[in-house]
Amino acid sequence: MRIRITNLHHVYGGAVEALRGINLSIQDGEAVLLLGHNGAGKSTLVKHLNGILKPTSGDVFIGETNTKSHEVSDLAHYVALSFQNPDDQIFSSTVLDEVTFGPRNLAKQNFAELADEALHLLGLADIAASHPYDLHPSKRKMLTIASAIAMDTPIVAFDEPTAGFDMRQRRTLGQALERLKERKKTIIIVSHDIDYSLEFCDSIILMFRGQVIFHGKKLDFGARPDVRELLRKSGLSLPILWRMSRAIGMKGAPSSIGEFAHMLAHG
Repeated sequence: MRIRITNLHHVYGGAVEALRGINLSIQDGEAVLLLGHNGAGKSTLVKHLNGILKPTSGDVFIGETNTKSHEVSDLAHYVALSFQNPDDQIFSSTVLDEVTFGPRNLAKQNFAELADEALHLLGLADIAASHPYDLHPSKRKMLTIASAIAMDTPIVAFDEPTAGFDMRQRRTLGQALERLKERKKTIIIVSHDIDYSLEFCDSIILMFRGQVIFHGKKLDFGARPDVRELLRKSGLSLPILWRMSRAIGMKGAPSSIGEFAHMLAHG
């Protein structure tokens, strides 16, 4: 499902302008990595997709639906969001109830199947009866991701999904992201973890002080002569694979070890 944003502004408390004229088009099935410094407006932007926040001015369209004229409960059929802080999202008394809540309230006939699949996909099936607040914070984070996936919406957005994850959890998340891509979901990953997230995205949006300063294919971004400066401006470092490829004079911008090895082997 396509996302179209036109001249979006958002002002907090009538004083803090968090978004300043955002214009974006995200295509159906596109996987996007949303980058930027703390305070750049990334979380504010994604909260407009499901109506948690409404535009001060401008418009956000999910398909043909203008979010200004619809409630969060309506937009939940199209967009699922995993929050940066899981404690802002979790409210059920068991892991299973938490994951089941979304698809059940969307009247999905197969809600139990969707919840069970998400629990297994995120490695939570064996703790389905546990209380969420008995879990380690990283497990609670994984729970909110499972809850978003279980809703089976066309668009899924994850705000800092790898925060606090160990290597095993990062692999589990990666498998889940690959599954979503196979199902042609539109995916938005808000993250500072560019080295991890780069592999799973098709395109990059870079924000700075409430504005978009780049939106395009990740290969085009990596090929820019000023990419290092753009990332530094946003408090980010050049991905390690890009640094390695530049150090040995390799052309291109590999986003995985496999891509790097292939490019190295084939010149």
